[in-house]
Amino acid sequence: MEANMLLDQWKAHGLYVLVAAWPVISMVLNAWFRKKTPEAWIAYGNANPRLAGLIRLISALGLDPVKAAKAAQQAIKGAADAAHTKNPKVADLIDSVTAEEEKKK
Repeated sequence: MEANMLLDQWKAHGLYVLVAAWPVISMVLNAWFRKKTPEAWIAYGNANPRLAGLIRLISALGLDPVKAAKAAQQAIKGAADAAHTKNPKVADLIDSVTAEEEKKK
């Protein structure tokens, strides 16, 4: 009985469920995709270019848990991480914003 009710709900609201569940599904898939090394992905892409392209598409359209965690950490901490400060343009921008904030104090 419950299975029929769930199936009816899916038929009526399937697109909404998919849109709501996609961030979670893509985050799990992207975490699973990160288990392979870059070298393994290159070899896999050479062996199965279409499937590798589909995996790249899924990664691009979804949430990346590592990037999301770094962004959340930056938002909470209020400072850029070391990877961004290695880029001279970003480092100069951060320094100029920091200098302007210190002048306001």
